[in-house]
Amino acid sequence: MKLFCQIFSKTAPTPPEKSLHLRSQSRSCFWKSRSPAKQALSKTKQIRTAGRAEVIIKCLMWHPKQPAKLAMFIVLPLLLLCYGVDTVHCSTVHENSKDFHSLLDFKKGVNDDPNGALSNWSNNTHFCHWNGVYCTLTPPYRVTQLVLQNHNLAGKISSSLGNLTFLNALVLHSNRFHGPIPLLNKLQNLTYLLLGSNLLEGEIPDALTNCSNLAYLYLSDNNLVGVIPHTIGFLTKLEVIGLYNNHLRIHPTIPRKHHHSK
Repeated sequence: MKLFCQIFSKTAPTPPEKSLHLRSQSRSCFWKSRSPAKQALSKTKQIRTAGRAEVIIKCLMWHPKQPAKLAMFIVLPLLLLCYGVDTVHCSTVHENSKDFHSLLDFKKGVNDDPNGALSNWSNNTHFCHWNGVYCTLTPPYRVTQLVLQNHNLAGKISSSLGNLTFLNALVLHSNRFHGPIPLLNKLQNLTYLLLGSNLLEGEIPDALTNCSNLAYLYLSDNNLVGVIPHTIGFLTKLEVIGLYNNHLRIHPTIPRKHHHSK
């Protein structure tokens, strides 16, 4: 019996789905008659990971007089072997290590997660499939939203989130985060910053005004102190601001149309 196998690999820019399970895209098996004593079996299998790579395995066997079951008995283990190897590979590949490590730093700052909100935040799952994480649809996948409200998370919010430069929404309200507001001055795409109903302390950082696209700022129900930065009036796209139930003082130059504090 003669066995000829070819393995092809090519990139598949399909965006990541919320499930990282591999799936067989197509399976085809057909017979070609060459002579009464010889038949050819062609088997093609495509394995596409969730937006990573596509592996095509094509095996062609000629066998005189052997039954088809014997041919399939040899081909099937080869296919399963390649399938298993690809599964291990794709589960640990992160195209954007900067975003990946920034999220891991955030997780390290969480010291209590009673509801298991971060239970799938591990190296075995692509970070775009982690709970509360949303990414761009094309590689290299960048984090665009981090939404983890009402999970009773406790700890400090890592300033590493300031490295998620594609982030447009940071939604962490109604948890038990304490400590200062993280430095987010690099996030010029940030539109929603919702950190209310936590235990945040300290002053509102002046650098927050570098988030030039900020439209919704919600910091109410915390333990913030000091004077509201007058530069907050420079956020020309700001539509809603919530600062009530803190210990803040109003800077006299802040435009009254932005003021919503008790």
